[in-house]
Amino acid sequence: MKRTSLAAALLLITLTSVALAGYGSEDPRLQELYASFVGPCCWRDNLTIHESGKADQMRADIKAMVAAGQSDKQIKAAMVQQYGKRILVVPEGGAASWLFKTPWMLGLMGLALVVVFLRRMRHAAPAEQPAVIRAD
Repeated sequence: MKRTSLAAALLLITLTSVALAGYGSEDPRLQELYASFVGPCCWRDNLTIHESGKADQMRADIKAMVAAGQSDKQIKAAMVQQYGKRILVVPEGGAASWLFKTPWMLGLMGLALVVVFLRRMRHAAPAEQPAVIRAD
């Protein structure tokens, strides 16, 4: 039993190291470009970690464009033309800044409303006690 689990552990370590040996060994420029695009099948993960046939094809296309001497801007423009703006991890233009600023602005407005509410509650006049009528 011990021998089997030791062999399984060694096999797992060997396979993991072989799989990780190729990861990250590519050109840093390619890794940066892969990180700037989203996989078009689920629109969730960037190309550095996404695994699908379409993502593999996109990585091959990007690698070919880099080998052809295209700039990062040209590659991004080609990908946006083919897949649309949704392919970019970080949207370009004015929308990108609003996407990042909106949650902060809403949070600050909510905090301001809480402060105003608490100040009004603290400075509110106490309610008058109802007059007690005695029946003597």
